Amino acid sequence: MSTDPTPPFTHSPSYKLTQSPDHNWKPGDGLGNSTDSAREWRADEAQGWKVVDPDQTDKMDLYRLMTSGIVPRPIAFVSSLSIDEIPNLSPFSQNFKSQLTHSPPLLMFSMSTTAKGEKDTASNIRHTKEFTVNIISYPWADAANFASIDAPPDASEWVASGLTMEKSTKVKPAWVRESAFAMECELHQIIDIPNPTPPSVEDGSPPKIVQNIVIGLVKLIHVRNAVIKPTGAIDPARLKPLLRLGGISYATLGEGFDIRRPRWSDHQNTIRELENKHIGK
Repeated sequence: MSTDPTPPFTHSPSYKLTQSPDHNWKPGDGLGNSTDSAREWRADEAQGWKVVDPDQTDKMDLYRLMTSGIVPRPIAFVSSLSIDEIPNLSPFSQNFKSQLTHSPPLLMFSMSTTAKGEKDTASNIRHTKEFTVNIISYPWADAANFASIDAPPDASEWVASGLTMEKSTKVKPAWVRESAFAMECELHQIIDIPNPTPPSVEDGSPPKIVQNIVIGLVKLIHVRNAVIKPTGAIDPARLKPLLRLGGISYATLGEGFDIRRPRWSDHQNTIRELENKHIGK
């Protein structure tokens, strides 16, 4: 009989459709103050942020921080500036590959092109070579989602969403103050992906670019002290990351569990016996 004090895994489905976290949210409200989670989130701001410089951080500490802060299926909430320094704020979820490596600290996301060409975010980053990526938490999900509005380039997603522009330290684009895990990034590389199966063209023109992959070098990380565990990792229960599903559906983290990585020295005899039985069949 197991002596593990951890509660047993719940096999019954826990996911269900509900109203958004702030169902009464309206454009310009930002974080809001009408829900318990929003009020708690606002109160946590008083604890301030821990600023992490990757160049001055132990590689394993940076690994622990980034792998726990850039959680599975996150949404890349990207802030950028145009050549004329017009701010842009847009979420990218389907194509966020998250962390590529912690040393050097690289992240990647991509965006599809439109009939008119590449999106404003891709164009901005291509020309200015700077941006920020902000992890979205569900207390301000409605505000973040509103930034995905199909606004013209001269319209402000910041004003429409009501979210707060916080001055960055190493790059020009602002980071989102409501974010508990925000990364200032420099462009490392843009990879333009042509249509792998383009329609035949008679004039011999090159295939249309259908996707822009952006690889960013993380120069500075802003982390709310309220979400940091004593180990230096991020507490997912405090981070409250928002996840994207298909269509217009979102989700939050449900139950989690620990699984230890197996050691060959502990299991080699059993594995060999299983292999021998398999060969004998």
